[in-house]
Amino acid sequence: LVILLSLTYANTLAHAQTPVEAFARMPKFADLVVSPDGKYFAAKMELEGIYTLTIFEILGNDLKLTYQGKTTDDIGVRWIEWASPTRLLVSLGKAYRRGGPPVTETRLIAMNYDGSNPKSMISPKKTSGGMALQIQDRVIDFLPHDPDHIIMEYNEDNIAKARANRVNIHNARDKVLQGGKSDIYEWGTDRQGNIRWGWGRKDNTWWYTIRDVDNKNWRTITEGIWGSGKEFSIWGFTSNPNVMIVASNHETGKNAIYEYNLSTNSFGREIFSHPSVDVSHVMWNKKNWTVRRVAYTIDGTHYKWFDPVAEADYNNIQKALQNQSLSVV
Repeated sequence: LVILLSLTYANTLAHAQTPVEAFARMPKFADLVVSPDGKYFAAKMELEGIYTLTIFEILGNDLKLTYQGKTTDDIGVRWIEWASPTRLLVSLGKAYRRGGPPVTETRLIAMNYDGSNPKSMISPKKTSGGMALQIQDRVIDFLPHDPDHIIMEYNEDNIAKARANRVNIHNARDKVLQGGKSDIYEWGTDRQGNIRWGWGRKDNTWWYTIRDVDNKNWRTITEGIWGSGKEFSIWGFTSNPNVMIVASNHETGKNAIYEYNLSTNSFGREIFSHPSVDVSHVMWNKKNWTVRRVAYTIDGTHYKWFDPVAEADYNNIQKALQNQSLSVV
């Protein structure tokens, strides 16, 4: 199912009488997310020039407001995502001074569809330096097969050694799944929720390390030198725990999308490339973890679809809602 939302109420048809203000109007809704069972949607809604969290219950063709947050100038909603059919994750950010220029502090809150039972996902622990963790909203995996947990990345003991932690979205109790390793700054999972890859850097070198599905040891699959022009990034696993989807510029100098087989340590088939620009985004089919669509930017955002039904739905709605900005959610 493809659900689309018009992100602006302003008609952008070129017209001599169109006021300048119409082109500067903020989108009414942004970052809309639908609950896994389709009963609720949450979005950042513009109220008096400020985006605030809003949640609706979907009742056929009608909507019922179940929650609306308070607007504030200094605390903003960064992103939102459903962790279960009735529990929403909300990332909040605020500018804060730590003895120098302002930096962004983040927090992650879980709440019910009506705003009840809010809970910070990281308890007010202190780092070894005596200060609260600055970044507290790094989610590695939303675990769609586990409605009670997510996997987050943080280490209150040593912020230089990222840990992967399974966190209960109801009470914030956590369990370390992967301990911190020197110079590893990012962890990733496969579709079964296992910690399978890490990204590291030291001095002017970066690398990706992989743990095979049947082995506890880690091995490097690729590395590069900053400024050398080589690019490689992991965008997720397929349903096969030995096959990843990656972006790489090793063939054309532009980031293209490939399968990468960990059993053979080699690139598989090319999924999509563009001769002039990088591929910038992948949308997954979450039923079977295949690539549904990729995006690239030339004079605007363009899509290459691999799901003909979803593509037809998108094109039909785009045609019906002419001159509106659409986002697939």
